[in-house]
Amino acid sequence: MRRLEPVVTLRAASGDLTAGEESPTLDTSQFKSAIIFFDFTKLTLPDADDEVDFYIRARYDGVTWVDVENIHFALADNGTTPKKVAGISVVEFAAADVAIDAEARIADNTKRQLPLGAELSIETAVAGASAPTYAYSATVYFPPS
Repeated sequence: MRRLEPVVTLRAASGDLTAGEESPTLDTSQFKSAIIFFDFTKLTLPDADDEVDFYIRARYDGVTWVDVENIHFALADNGTTPKKVAGISVVEFAAADVAIDAEARIADNTKRQLPLGAELSIETAVAGASAPTYAYSATVYFPPS
């Protein structure tokens, strides 16, 4: 079995974070698919209203970001250190699939069947009165076409 070589560390290992952030923008125009490996080293969400969301976003027009996938953490994830994988690849989609509201956030733990796009980024959002804390890294792999 051939191992994929990492191409880009999109988010280097972080220290403790308590606010949302955006990763650097990654040019993916020469690729057809991407696999994003998340390594969470801290999730502190002690109250029922605490949430941390990771939005994997693609940009198709050079201007507007579109949420492609959401990874959501809440009280049940408090104290865990999961590893998550997200994938974006060439997909067949109908015109109706493209008619989405690009400004609207994607629902928790859902994925839109959209192609990779020209750019990729991760945006995190934090909610809750007790300031949830998280730490993670994200590495992007590009499978051979």
